[in-house]
Amino acid sequence: LGAEAIGQNKTTGQAQARLPVAVRLAPTGKLLSKSVLGQSSGMLWYDVKDAIVLKGGDVILAGETRRRADSPLAATEGYLMRLSPMGKEIWLKRFAASRGGGLAVTALAASADGGILATGRDGNALVYFKLSGTGEVLWRKHRKESPTPKIHTRLCATKDLSAQLAAAYDRTRRGKAQPIAPDKIDSVRHFECRNGKPFTAATAIVARPSGGF
Repeated sequence: LGAEAIGQNKTTGQAQARLPVAVRLAPTGKLLSKSVLGQSSGMLWYDVKDAIVLKGGDVILAGETRRRADSPLAATEGYLMRLSPMGKEIWLKRFAASRGGGLAVTALAASADGGILATGRDGNALVYFKLSGTGEVLWRKHRKESPTPKIHTRLCATKDLSAQLAAAYDRTRRGKAQPIAPDKIDSVRHFECRNGKPFTAATAIVARPSGGF
């Protein structure tokens, strides 16, 4: 599973669309099928984040989508797509953000009752979904957002924030802590300071036999 560029803008040279593609191979590596998906949804730019195989061989695909490559983050929508074992699209569901900042589905799990569990981000908050096998949303919940820590408020008020972040990178570069790379400093400043809230997103989900996760 992946994404494939479709068409090209003659002026900019950029792809006009990037659609999800399902390729199925035999154990020998022989190509059995290839399907270009999402062509009837009205969205033109897809990122594939996760996929699972259900009992019976159907596949659930998830990620985020937008109308064009340069769409703002706030315009992204999450999606789930169900495919047949040979890659034929059965249904496609999209989920708009409820808190601004866009929505992305980043991880999937099959629940014991035949449903689908999904998680990701809605704006700056964690979001969780439970869907039926037909794509009906049974519930959608958010993790309550924590107030912005006082240390972040003080940090964002610092005039030489970039210098402090760069200094922190230099100190941790030689240690065991994971440093903030210089090209990520602007991203840190955006989410913690301009947006004013900590940023959270899920990257994995595991279903439990009890029905929880």
